[in-house]
Amino acid sequence: MARGWFDGPGLAWRESLGPAARAAVATEGLAITSRLMVVMSWLLNAAHAGREPRVQRFAGSPEEPLPANHPLAGTPGGAIAAKSRELLARATTIASLFQEP
Repeated sequence: MARGWFDGPGLAWRESLGPAARAAVATEGLAITSRLMVVMSWLLNAAHAGREPRVQRFAGSPEEPLPANHPLAGTPGGAIAAKSRELLARATTIASLFQEP
């Protein structure tokens, strides 16, 4: 879904922006991809397949919400950015529930 918007309708929209806004949108697009990749990698970690829950420490860190004046705010890309931040926060919370003392 994320790449579908950024490479589809978002691509033409991004081209209509000035250089600084285009850079901000491209940077956030890469950050979204990175967040999704780190969560998927963590979820697929073979160490989690043991008989008892032994969830490895999650390497992500909390992030601030997308600023209200960010070029993506109010677009489908902004919603994707917000959800990717939420997913990262949830993975951090889940990992903390299973940490061994």
